Amino acid sequence: MNGRQLGLMVALLLVLLAGSVVFMLRRAPDKLQLIADPAGAGSVTAVSIIRPGAREIRLARVRGGWRITAPSNLPADTRRVGTMLNALKYANAAPELSRNPADFGLFGVDPSSGIKFRADTPSGPLTEFVAGRQTGNAWYILHNGAVSEAAGFPFAYLAGSAADWTDNTVIAVSSLAVIGLEVKSDFGSVSLGKTERGWQYSQSGRSAAVPPEAREEVLKPALELLARFRAEKVFCAGPDCRPPAKKPDCSISVISPGRYDPAALKIYYQDSRTVLVTNSELPELVFAADSVLARKLCSLPEKISR
Repeated sequence: MNGRQLGLMVALLLVLLAGSVVFMLRRAPDKLQLIADPAGAGSVTAVSIIRPGAREIRLARVRGGWRITAPSNLPADTRRVGTMLNALKYANAAPELSRNPADFGLFGVDPSSGIKFRADTPSGPLTEFVAGRQTGNAWYILHNGAVSEAAGFPFAYLAGSAADWTDNTVIAVSSLAVIGLEVKSDFGSVSLGKTERGWQYSQSGRSAAVPPEAREEVLKPALELLARFRAEKVFCAGPDCRPPAKKPDCSISVISPGRYDPAALKIYYQDSRTVLVTNSELPELVFAADSVLARKLCSLPEKISR
């Protein structure tokens, strides 16, 4: 076989191979489809989540973050919302599996079991779909009238209650803004006030300056905790949320300038690890917090005058 014949055979093989590739591409399944326009994810101003048998959860963008506007008006977990919306840039669906409504129940996207999700921008809906059953690392969704497998989105978030979407910050008052504390617990009670001469305490009819040791070891950590007291989770949220039906084991009033009513925390001991906490400024929330942190605050009456 001379060089010319070899060249013709190689050229023929290349033509056949190219034809096969074109044929396979034409017969291949459709590519993965994004379930939302990535450019619009950052413009979402409202989210609606409707779980079967539960009240609708509505989230709205406000200055500085997000709020839950239904079923109650509560501060939302901005990080959780941000994670979800950022995922909309990448969430994708595989080729459709069915458009027959009779099949929807098999995938968990029928009205009795699917979770409806909708994200809106000022110009209109960005995306809406119904999330169904999990399948491996993906989930079945109903999007644009068709069922498909979707991934790249935290679909498990959608099954959460309003409590799961609520900010778990119990209180956040800058240590520089706190001018007074009053703590009542099984250890007794103590009132602390910030004066030009420093922190003073009043206890059992006695007033004196907070000792330097107590200021560094007890008062300073307490103020740092109040500056950003985050619970492990929101125990319950909404108008039906109630604290334990017993006297609190500890109560803490936090006084800051320009406030007529101090923020009042009430702490209920549960076990060695967990306490429940309420804040008078967030009447529809009960937080589950770390027991060690809460007990540090409650032990102020015992430790401040040592």
